[in-house]
Parts: sequence; C-alpha cells; structure tokens
Amino acid sequence: IPMRDIVEEVDVRKGVREACSILDDARLHSSPTYVHCKVGKSRSVTAVIAYLIHANHWTL
Repeated sequence: IPMRDIVEEVDVRKGVREACSILDDARLHSSPTYVHCKVGKSRSVTAVIAYLIHANHWTL
C-alpha cells in the first residue's frame, strides 16, 4: 500500500482505508498477516493501529 512519510490527511486516509480493507479480508480468511514498512518509519504502525481501532470499534 503506497503511503508517504509526510502527514497529508487525504494520503493517510486513503492508505488507512486500503490497509483496513486488506486486513479485514485477511482476518475473514484466517490468513496470517505481516505488516511492515520499507523504510522503518511510522507507516506500518499507523496502519495496524488504525485497523485495530476499525476492527474493534474503538474511539480515540
């Protein structure tokens, strides 16, 4: 999922939506999933935290 390291609301939302969709599908099929960032910055953590919030219906 292409996500830039700069914070732009539109870019982040698009990447997070795509990550949530992919992770929902993986969970539905009980597929192990490895999430990583090519450069090792905050994108992978952002995607995983966003998914946990989405999947568990948490609020901020």
